[in-house]
Amino acid sequence: MIPAADPDVRKTGIGGSDAAAVLGVSRWKSPLQLYLEKTGQVDGQIEDNEAMIWGRILEPTVLAEYARRSSQVVTGRLEDGDIVAWTPAGKMVDPPADAVPLLGTLRHPLMTHMMCHLDAVATDSVTDEVTEIIEAKTSLSKYLPRDYWGEEGSDEVPEDYICQTMHQGAIVSAILGRDPAIVVPVLRAGPEWAVYKLQIDHEFTDMLIAREAEFWRRVETLDPPEPQSGESDKKALSSLFPQHQDIDPIEVAPDEDLHDVARRLNAYKVYVKDFAENAKECENVLKFKMGEHPSMVGPGWRVTWKTAKGRTKIDYAAAAKQLCDEYEIPEDRFIEVIEEHTHTGAGSRRFRFTWSEK
Repeated sequence: MIPAADPDVRKTGIGGSDAAAVLGVSRWKSPLQLYLEKTGQVDGQIEDNEAMIWGRILEPTVLAEYARRSSQVVTGRLEDGDIVAWTPAGKMVDPPADAVPLLGTLRHPLMTHMMCHLDAVATDSVTDEVTEIIEAKTSLSKYLPRDYWGEEGSDEVPEDYICQTMHQGAIVSAILGRDPAIVVPVLRAGPEWAVYKLQIDHEFTDMLIAREAEFWRRVETLDPPEPQSGESDKKALSSLFPQHQDIDPIEVAPDEDLHDVARRLNAYKVYVKDFAENAKECENVLKFKMGEHPSMVGPGWRVTWKTAKGRTKIDYAAAAKQLCDEYEIPEDRFIEVIEEHTHTGAGSRRFRFTWSEK
């Protein structure tokens, strides 16, 4: 069975975790960044972090607990990828035959670029029929806003997960010929346990299928989507166009759309500059009134102005020169060694905008 995290598989279609990026609502990735990953122009691999590591470790625990609390047989994977089933009594048993095929790489029968890897499925204890698809989550960060997850038992899950589960639901529904329920059991910080239940929204999935088909057309025809604001697209554009070429500038006529974009950019920059100057003026007034006081408090606000720890700086050139003098190393050898260990990295492009139109 192909592992869900196989990068070669992910490049062959749009997965559940890609759906939010296709719609432009992902917190982590823009449509352009996703396009560059799918076309192989940038590496889409994400370096492991603590949240990802603990998510993999705790996923089997979340699935086993959901089996116990829901009194169902739940089929999913252990941390090493082996497929097992958990009973309501907490035992691990061989998975039902109907469940195993749904834990491979699933593709929509008609829209084959749509694919997904399910965390788990629940099956009827008598017939072994698949009744629920399960997307297990660990949400352990203490910095999430209070309304990040909705009321327990509702369908109020974060927007990324709505896109992900509707994508999965559309594929499984097309495979089974019926709509299974979608369940999101979550282990939250606290610890707190919550289960969210969703039904496939066909109006939403029809829209999602159309948008994903358009996105995949762009991938196949190498037609990149328009960039958005945000750090993701800043990095994407640097990857797409890392160096300039010595060619003639693009001439833009006054009636072209790009001229309007430049005009709006100038207006935004003036707006931001004015507000930055106003903010700096307010900051200086507060500093003046604080004098040598480390902090100032008011109704609902607080400001501090404290001395930071001084930075330690080593003058390596001076230290090396002193060692050369002490050990009588010739100056030309010193310069030679410095040159051997001096490297010039690749330059990055700087975006500079000047508005001269009156």
